[in-house]
Amino acid sequence: MIPAMPPILVSYHYAKNHNTFVTKIIRAHADAGHSPVMIDSGAFSAFKIGAKIDIDAYIDFCKGFDGHPNVWGCVMLDVIGDWDASRRNLDYMLEAGVTPMPVLTIDCPLSVLDELKQVNKRICIAGGSMDFPGSKAAMCRRYRQAANDHPDCEFHGLAFVKVPEMYQVGLASVDSSSFCSGKRYATMQRFDWHTGTIKGHSYPNARAKITKIPDLWKYVTDCRVPKAHWQNKTESIKSVGFFSFSAAFAHVCQSLYARRHGVRYFLAINSAMPSYYWILCSAMNASDDFRSFDYPKALADLLRLKSYSKDDRVKATADAAAEAAARYDHAHKRREA
Repeated sequence: MIPAMPPILVSYHYAKNHNTFVTKIIRAHADAGHSPVMIDSGAFSAFKIGAKIDIDAYIDFCKGFDGHPNVWGCVMLDVIGDWDASRRNLDYMLEAGVTPMPVLTIDCPLSVLDELKQVNKRICIAGGSMDFPGSKAAMCRRYRQAANDHPDCEFHGLAFVKVPEMYQVGLASVDSSSFCSGKRYATMQRFDWHTGTIKGHSYPNARAKITKIPDLWKYVTDCRVPKAHWQNKTESIKSVGFFSFSAAFAHVCQSLYARRHGVRYFLAINSAMPSYYWILCSAMNASDDFRSFDYPKALADLLRLKSYSKDDRVKATADAAAEAAARYDHAHKRREA
């Protein structure tokens, strides 16, 4: 079945703070069959801030989705750069009754894949976010060799979103949390359908360029963005501001493009999970050619959502997802025609 929305990756590191609400939203998403859902431990996010993931709590979270036909997989709790510790976690999860997607850590040789695919043929390869001279070429060689040596496996490049490389190295799927980056970096983002890349314009560069670049100006006007939201930095970087929506919309387009090129592009929804899932749905309620969306309406809908009770918020979000899924599927069929 062709998914009707971009695939979703949920990080337990962030989701645990909204556990009940997030679980309801993601279960509604999976139950409706909108798109595959991947459950990730969030080990790398936790590692960056010195936090720890409770493996037993994570196992319980994964069991809540165990056997669901639309859950692509639950990623094992790995230990960054430490295969021995990661292997112990993998064994512990297996003993607890969870069969996760194994993670090939950076220090782990490719020969271990013979063993890992006996656990699960969907395997994650870590290292996609590394950024030092030669790292991209090294990771591409690693992905390509893994895919060539194990054609019976589906490899997921954790945080590997390099274009065009991610379409050339045999990966079945990738993920990106940049979907939520508009506010974080105060950038306006737009997708270039000709190159398959996302163009970012940081503030104040975005402000200086908007009226001078015809395509950029058309994008802003088509989305009906109030002048204050691209001229005033405070307005632009609000959690529900245009930068947030533009990033979400750009990555919805990237996911649609990737789908046409045979790669599942999972949108990793992290720190502001409830709001960003709604922003995702709003961004997908775009124009028929997926080149603009109704920003004022999306903003008003999100502000109204925040006034709802939790149960009403879940229902409203599920309804928005259904509407968004129908439009996303329609856009895909138009582009395939």
